[in-house]
Amino acid sequence: MASLSEYLLYCVRVGIFPEWHKILFRRKMGSKKLSGLQNVRNFATTWVETKVARFQSEKDWTSPNATTDIITRLLRVHDNDPGKISKAEILTAGIMNVGAGSDTTSIAFSAAIFNLLKHPSSLRRLQEEIREYEARGVISDPIKFSEAQKMPYLQAVIKEALRVHPATGLILGRVVPKEGAVLAGQYFPPGVRLLT
Repeated sequence: MASLSEYLLYCVRVGIFPEWHKILFRRKMGSKKLSGLQNVRNFATTWVETKVARFQSEKDWTSPNATTDIITRLLRVHDNDPGKISKAEILTAGIMNVGAGSDTTSIAFSAAIFNLLKHPSSLRRLQEEIREYEARGVISDPIKFSEAQKMPYLQAVIKEALRVHPATGLILGRVVPKEGAVLAGQYFPPGVRLLT
């Protein structure tokens, strides 16, 4: 967690000032002050390599009935056509999921849980939906993404939690198009970078 915090603090700074990345990244890596990035990479590398070794030793890992997490799916694509995705690209996907995905995922879950606890009637309604779907036998344990997508109240809870407390701390910049733009009555010339 400390490594992720250190890494994400760096990401916030270069997210706001991307032109600083080229300079700061080399300095940070040279001074070992960005060790969080290497720790995240090492964790993801170990995890992906362990998964690759396990699936290479199992006969049915390419079976459609085998585990279907993202790394398994990417390994299946690589196994069928190595030209579509390399093992290095699979490793990069693992690193990105650990580095970028962990922070936003924890923020989203925290927001949803906080708001469900703050609004007990909403929590009860979600629990009722879960029990109903379990009784009908239409969700697995653990629940699959495709099954969760068919649960309207769960989806409403997730979307509302993300609306009231977005998981990303930075808004995405936009570049004004060549014809310029008027926003809230203010004219912005072409090429200007805006945070809206």
